[in-house]
Amino acid sequence: PGWITPSTGAAAGAATASARSATIVFSATLVSMPSSANWNTVGYNATAGAYAASAASSTKSALSSDGSSWTETTKPSSTLGGTICRDTGSGFVIVNRAGGTSAATGGNSTWTSRTLSSSAQRNNLVNNGTNVLLIPWAGNAGSVEYSANGGITWTTSGTVAGAVTFINVAGINTPSPLTIVTGNTTGYVYLNTDNFGTTWAGQAVTFTGAVTIAANGTGGVNPQAYRFCAVEYGTNKVGLTDDGVSWTYSTLPAARNWVGVVWCAICWLAVAESTDKCAVSYDGVTWLERTL
Repeated sequence: PGWITPSTGAAAGAATASARSATIVFSATLVSMPSSANWNTVGYNATAGAYAASAASSTKSALSSDGSSWTETTKPSSTLGGTICRDTGSGFVIVNRAGGTSAATGGNSTWTSRTLSSSAQRNNLVNNGTNVLLIPWAGNAGSVEYSANGGITWTTSGTVAGAVTFINVAGINTPSPLTIVTGNTTGYVYLNTDNFGTTWAGQAVTFTGAVTIAANGTGGVNPQAYRFCAVEYGTNKVGLTDDGVSWTYSTLPAARNWVGVVWCAICWLAVAESTDKCAVSYDGVTWLERTL
């Protein structure tokens, strides 16, 4: 993976978000994983200050305290391939995208086998601050599952409306519960406000391509007022929302195949595939291009 460290020289009294964005600098250093494998997912746990990575079609996994030095660990089963590895609040959980009821939780040097409540094909996991939600690959392919104890036990809840392929999910619980699932060329996002994934509402947006979304968890806090930021694959469009209903749209520096966006404690970072270019923004409105 590339290890990215944000830094900023912005004065505390910088007049505009644009001026602050201009001072954000990213440095990226390539580091090595413990061994060769199809490392296809990584999660970060802010509480533990740790990272976990999982390899597809393998029992290999790895843990790191700094993102640079990794120690190889072993998953309970190689069927946990094509995996999703996410923060649970207390540790990490790994599930198989392709389906099946196998899962694993951990956060130290070992993983413990767990059993899901459904065998549906999965799209993504999200820790919404209260529960861990497991989103099915498409609205008609299975039900949402939730865990209230960090992935140890799972319960089937609701079904996300819409027979579409879901791309990504983000969630928060402050100042109010909200989880947003984005889709692929649907013109809709799907909102849940009960923390359990039981009831979902479709919300029209102007995105027409695959959309990746992230949350910063600081809605309404000056100067970063947006809790969710979404970028669209193949265009330069970015969307910002505090409630999932009202959206403000802005533009990235260039139309690229944007595949990821994340909140980096001081700013938003968007990355695209097949390029060394990324984009950074202090407020989600004004974006500047950077080279990794």
